Amino acid sequence: MAARFESIWRGDEQDVITVFDRGIIAFYFVFVLGVGLAFRRLSKNTSDYFRAGGAMPWWITGTSAWIAGFSAWTFVGAAGKVYETGTLVLWAFYPTVGALLLVYFFTCVRFRRLRVVTWMEAVRGRYGPGTEQFYTWVKVPLSLLLAGVSLNAVGVFMASVFGMPMYEVLMILGSIVTVVALVGGAWAVLASDFVQMFLIVTITIVTAVLTLAQPKIGGLHGLINRVPSAHFHWTQIEQPGVLMIWAMAQVWFKFSDSNNMENSTMYLMAKNDRNARKMVLIPLIGTIIGPLIWFIPSMGPNNRDGRRF
Repeated sequence: MAARFESIWRGDEQDVITVFDRGIIAFYFVFVLGVGLAFRRLSKNTSDYFRAGGAMPWWITGTSAWIAGFSAWTFVGAAGKVYETGTLVLWAFYPTVGALLLVYFFTCVRFRRLRVVTWMEAVRGRYGPGTEQFYTWVKVPLSLLLAGVSLNAVGVFMASVFGMPMYEVLMILGSIVTVVALVGGAWAVLASDFVQMFLIVTITIVTAVLTLAQPKIGGLHGLINRVPSAHFHWTQIEQPGVLMIWAMAQVWFKFSDSNNMENSTMYLMAKNDRNARKMVLIPLIGTIIGPLIWFIPSMGPNNRDGRRF
């Protein structure tokens, strides 16, 4: 495996995706569909379907809460920005730490005590049916648009990797996501999120270790010593005033996104207040450690312009 990784790193292998890779990915798709079908019988009422009956342990709901913040941009777009500008991109992730601390000490238990099946019920109870209807008619089309944009982003990446027509990739991905969520409900979504977390953590750790093991890099100490200084001194990339405004905007966005009523769904699934608080630890620790692992390969050698190595 290490030999093949080094070969790919040097560009010796042009066709990285083999029949074995395709078989593994196909098996994963079938497995996810199987998860949706396996959990369909657990959804006996609306509470089971939308919030898993409010009976889930913290380690499952916490995993889902962390995975919910992932997207194709995390491992493609953000990795590309790390390659270009270095650690500045981390500021798009780390304001979440402060937001999650507020969730841990104050918000999570209050979300769990809403005693509703869906967060829109909480909107109705707090602001009235008029606000609920207005928010629903505004939210539905925007959610469909956002889902389409997200699906398209993943589709562009997968279509390029597998050499498939874009419409075929969109049909396959869209069908799988729809079937799993529609048939299995919250149970299937939580189970598939846990599997995804396990795969993501395993693959990214292995990739980071193999990257640091390359002779051109020489471990973590060698990576830090060799990357351009602008990757650690952000004012070499942008003016301090612009950086400050962007940083404050990121802080506000993360705090408002993590502590709004719409985000209460994951806490409604926790089986008690203690689990609602403990589940925050997974996205909190993951947000601190995860980006440091994910972006190690992106800070590797740049042989095109000689800026690194």
